[in-house]
Amino acid sequence: GHMCPPSNAAFGRPVAGSAYGEYPSDRTRLGHEWPLVATRHVEVDLIRWIWAFIDRPLERFDQAAAFWANVTDSRVSTRRGSDGEFVTLLPRSGHPSLKLQGVHGPGGAHLDLEVNDVPAAIDVARGVGATVVAPHPDWAVMRSSGGQLFCLTPWEGAAARAPMVEHPDGTSSRLDQVCLDVAPAGYEVEKSFWTALTGGNSMRVRGRSSTCSNRPQACRS
Repeated sequence: GHMCPPSNAAFGRPVAGSAYGEYPSDRTRLGHEWPLVATRHVEVDLIRWIWAFIDRPLERFDQAAAFWANVTDSRVSTRRGSDGEFVTLLPRSGHPSLKLQGVHGPGGAHLDLEVNDVPAAIDVARGVGATVVAPHPDWAVMRSSGGQLFCLTPWEGAAARAPMVEHPDGTSSRLDQVCLDVAPAGYEVEKSFWTALTGGNSMRVRGRSSTCSNRPQACRS
């Protein structure tokens, strides 16, 4: 993941005044350059894995990490980043799909979409209405046609979902959804954008009366 700005997902609201191009990365650089405008196209498996970032104020970061680790039955990784602003929630088995990011502001949530080919994914996203907010050597901050911020990053091989969390009362749960909340006036535009970008896989957008989910898992097995 990267220091993408929090956006208007179900965890919170955007942080005003963010300098998107100056956010540090939470991954090892791949070291190659790609053009802003690509001509290649991806026919299948555009999105291979989805990370949900829970963005929380730095001053309450440890409390937030402890809470989410408890409800997801996961272990908090070592903090990393120049301000110790990143942690990954490590499940008992399977691949992780949740990270916490400390931010200067009220926080929110955002998605990182891991793809086979970042330049081609940018081309596809632009073709269905997205814009590039901040290009980087191996990833990019994007904005959907309805204003939702997200990141496109290289796929690192994750494919196995975390297990269900078993509770003392016999119930089980899994945190695997992030709601994208959009104003009614922009609902159809945003719904069309995400449906086109994902091919209809694991994506719904909440508007007037619909439910929503963006599952932080492999879109294809």
